[in-house]
Amino acid sequence: QRSFKFWLYRSQTTITMTTPAPVFIALQSRPGVVLEVTAEEIIKSPKDIVRVLKSENADHQTWMDASNALTATGERKLAIELLEEWSKIQESNSSKGSPEDRVGTMIMITNCYLVESMNSGDPATQKAMMTDASNWITKAEAVKFDDARVWEAKGWMQFTSGNIEAAASHFKNAAGLLVTEGKTLMNHESLLAFGDTIILLYKGEYSKAAEQLIQLIRSRAVPPGAWTALGYAVGYLGHYED
Repeated sequence: QRSFKFWLYRSQTTITMTTPAPVFIALQSRPGVVLEVTAEEIIKSPKDIVRVLKSENADHQTWMDASNALTATGERKLAIELLEEWSKIQESNSSKGSPEDRVGTMIMITNCYLVESMNSGDPATQKAMMTDASNWITKAEAVKFDDARVWEAKGWMQFTSGNIEAAASHFKNAAGLLVTEGKTLMNHESLLAFGDTIILLYKGEYSKAAEQLIQLIRSRAVPPGAWTALGYAVGYLGHYED
């Protein structure tokens, strides 16, 4: 069960890439010049990259691109260090991003801590990282309580803790906030429909879960892990070749 839950959350929050896209940093010290940095270079010299991002006054998206390059290669601990540095900058300078941007940073940190906690075989480490994840959710709530991403993160937090009903309730709240914000699942980065489907899969409602996964795939709203989740669903239904 632990392995199953770990796969479900990890597949929702990471995208495996053979070669992560490079990060492009516009150099304010040299107008018109853009520095191209690969994920391997970030991993090799993370402190140097942070220094460049800070000195060149990089925008929110560039910081997020750098952290995405790290998570795509499984380097979530380095991503946490980078994102926590960016969050400090955002907190000390309101011009460094909107409340939505600040929440985005905090939720990505939360996701990294949750996945790392599930990946750890040490109970003490798991507990510490779950606590860190909870603290970052609390910080995000303080910035923008009615942000759908906050409630989705709370849902995954409850799911990884084994509180399935609470997780389902939080996913429902998040979906309601998306409607209020006038957004759709297609342009919501983490696709709450997948969270609802995983709840069905976990509860043993394999047929309904498979139907919803097929609908997601046909609509091209395919979150990471959707095909593998469909494999679990049809496998539990006894369709092993499928």
